[in-house]
Amino acid sequence: QVADVHNLPFDNETFDCVFHFGALNTFHDPQRAIHEMERVVKSGSRIIVGDEGIAPWLRDTRYARILISANPLYLNTPPLHLLSPNALGVNVRWLLGNAFYLIHYHNGRPPKLNESLKIPGPRGGTLGTRFRGGA
Repeated sequence: QVADVHNLPFDNETFDCVFHFGALNTFHDPQRAIHEMERVVKSGSRIIVGDEGIAPWLRDTRYARILISANPLYLNTPPLHLLSPNALGVNVRWLLGNAFYLIHYHNGRPPKLNESLKIPGPRGGTLGTRFRGGA
């Protein structure tokens, strides 16, 4: 089926896994596309996305300059900042000569934080009181 990734024609939590490789770097709204992939996958299920992107340790090498001159999309970095708070167990790998990134995670529920957790030591307090400026 051909569909607009920014508005997938599937119900919430339809699929056991979502896999997308290529074109994420060219979407006009990659955050919306990722949101749609997260929407259609069942809670706890796997999401895998990948695209061009030179590994960080190769950015300043001749290897990277050659690839980037052939295709500027290799300048892209994994868009981890676009994942929702529901992204759990996020992993990033580089494949195919360290020229493509692959993000792998599970769609779950946002982590819960116990703001009453006591922090030992002279300053003391809790996570919550320190956040609010106390302790």
